[in-house]
Amino acid sequence: MSPRRNARSVTALFDRLRHALESICPEYDNEAWRREALIRPFLVEGLGYKEHEVVSEIAFPITESERKIIAHKVRPHQVRVRPDFLIVPDFDRRVAAAIEAKRKSPNADVLYCDHFDQLIIEQVVTGCEFGILTDGENLIVSFEGEPVMQFGTLDEIEAGFGAIEHWVGRDALIARMVRTANVLQLLMIPIVDAKLRPEIQNLEPHELIRSLFPGLKDFTVVSPRSVEFNSVSWAAGDISRRWWPDPFAYWPTSRAEESIFEFVRAFATLGYSQCPSPAFEIGMEKVAIFALQDKPTHASRQVGPGLWSSKLGNLETITHRLDDLTGTDYGSPSVFLRRRAQASSSADGSRFCR
Repeated sequence: MSPRRNARSVTALFDRLRHALESICPEYDNEAWRREALIRPFLVEGLGYKEHEVVSEIAFPITESERKIIAHKVRPHQVRVRPDFLIVPDFDRRVAAAIEAKRKSPNADVLYCDHFDQLIIEQVVTGCEFGILTDGENLIVSFEGEPVMQFGTLDEIEAGFGAIEHWVGRDALIARMVRTANVLQLLMIPIVDAKLRPEIQNLEPHELIRSLFPGLKDFTVVSPRSVEFNSVSWAAGDISRRWWPDPFAYWPTSRAEESIFEFVRAFATLGYSQCPSPAFEIGMEKVAIFALQDKPTHASRQVGPGLWSSKLGNLETITHRLDDLTGTDYGSPSVFLRRRAQASSSADGSRFCR
């Protein structure tokens, strides 16, 4: 059990949940009430997710390939899924778990028979390993479409909380990621939250960056760590939000897929077009899109002759030579874009926007 959620705090949480159940009038005891009064507190106060990591009712279209996998479960005319909650942690852009909230069921077996197929469909379409099906009192945890735990009362859920937290708690997800993380995944873990690998746990910013990117021979840190924006938004000149083609970040075009073509389209909305070379040109601004196996991973913007600026995941923003990031888990520059200079850019990567 996480030190932040000791036995006393877990007991207090379940006492509040029991009090809510005892206090609610039967006519108001419906799915919406259980979702907000019982299930959201369990996810946030119990399993440790931040409020903004518990995302409500985002629709996902069902692709043809997904429909083939779940053809025996999905309705013929169903074109999308809309889970009640999705867990989308700060440290990973992907959906970690789908949560389906229901009104009160007689017992866990009825809950399973009536609704488990719906949870499987949502796991397949959202691409997550974990799922939770619950009415706040009965709870079933799913891993890769198979039930791994089932609880039939609030007392049973409290007694089994340690096991539930081990499977789907926020700290457990971080620990699993860190054990197997490559550089790209590790960069998505906020340093303040992460139980980092021992060899990099106490490193200063420059040492940490060098340990993750050994090719960075000479670089300058120009802004501190931040989870508010990423490399793509930095390259686009927008540090107010994260840019990525998924439902949980901003993207300037209606079509959202992780492809080089989509990244070129996105920067075209800012006036960029493809160019053949990263060579410095007076009066032009340039952006390099990195890719690994044809999947975009990173963006850098040019700030001077031979000098580029990059936001490294949730770490610092640096200036560097373009080749110093080539061959890392970012892959290599796949396409170069340019536009006529819209604003003055200083050598440290800052920009004076209009």
